[in-house]
Amino acid sequence: MQIKLLIVLLINLLILNFVSCDEGVRKLEAYKNPKCNDTETVKCDNFAFVHIVAESELDTIHYLWNFQGKISTLIAKTSKNSTLNINWEKFDGISKSVNFSIKPDYIYSSVINSFFLFNDTLDKGNISDTSVVDIIRFDTQNLTWTLTNITENAGNNKVTAEVHTATSNNGSFTIMFTAYGMEKHSDELPHLYHSSDSMQVDLIASKIKTNFTNPRIAIEILTLTKEDVKEGDSKINRIRNLDDEFTPGIFDVYHVLSPRSINNTKGGFIEFRPVCYNSPNRTVSSSTELSFSNPKNFDDETEEFKNSLPYMYFHNSTLTHKLKESINITFGMPNDGFYSRTNYISFSYLIGLGAPLKEGLSLFVIIFASIGLGVPLLVLLVGGSYVAVKRYKN
Repeated sequence: MQIKLLIVLLINLLILNFVSCDEGVRKLEAYKNPKCNDTETVKCDNFAFVHIVAESELDTIHYLWNFQGKISTLIAKTSKNSTLNINWEKFDGISKSVNFSIKPDYIYSSVINSFFLFNDTLDKGNISDTSVVDIIRFDTQNLTWTLTNITENAGNNKVTAEVHTATSNNGSFTIMFTAYGMEKHSDELPHLYHSSDSMQVDLIASKIKTNFTNPRIAIEILTLTKEDVKEGDSKINRIRNLDDEFTPGIFDVYHVLSPRSINNTKGGFIEFRPVCYNSPNRTVSSSTELSFSNPKNFDDETEEFKNSLPYMYFHNSTLTHKLKESINITFGMPNDGFYSRTNYISFSYLIGLGAPLKEGLSLFVIIFASIGLGVPLLVLLVGGSYVAVKRYKN
């Protein structure tokens, strides 16, 4: 009886797994500088803008990626009939030039504001430590970015755009944005668990030369939501997973939740695992930890958002009342040899709408555990039956 029950349970889990994979699937289409036409004042080759349309049966998510000025993204959930409108004549980073034909249901935006190279003299692994004095800032709007690749992968239902910039000392920063049309773990470590309502950001700092004795890399990320500043601040939640199947050795995942996302309503979030990698080949042996700050509220300040997508959508008057925050992330931990050990660091995180997916045990783990429990149960059942029959005969 117990064996039959176990088999039925496994069959049900298989069915649920296939059903869940089909839920929330979106069709993705990518456009570079959509509806931009060259005129005397507009040269479309000067822009590096990508629009991803992610359409489901119920609604549409628009991913807007801008690689001119400050590297920024804006995610908007709209009705199916809503279209994106851009005034290319005013697409200058400070004018109100981006809108939708129908008002979006919700908007969440993010800006990669700066990369930092700093001297971690006391090996604290945190740019916010009071001992940190020597800091070089790379403002993304002051770097020359080249849109090197836009890849549409129909098989994995995803679209990736990659930009690259060279620094004055022959180093480079690379940023990749990836939109997904289905729920799945990403292919590379740390295998973040994305939905069709989220996108992934991958950052790489390679061969950044410096005279610092203990160099480390950090970044500053800005976020801006549709929520009013009066609704409160974003919170960071730590989730402890039961297993480390997808990210060996890392059980924790962190969510930076907007006020509405905290309540599981319309909101936005950033998700990451506390791990980064010091080699292009992401493995457990090439991983190191990171540290991060709590979200800092900008209050009424809007200057930091100029030359970014959220500024071109909300503009100054509306932007003043929206929730605007920043978070710093430092790559590396004490005693890991600093950035100069390999001159390479990479990091991945998700940006999404609503609430982050809850990551439970995978089907593989459930089957493995079931076999582990089922085999002893089978042995016990057979052995018990044998003993009972033998005693009956005696």
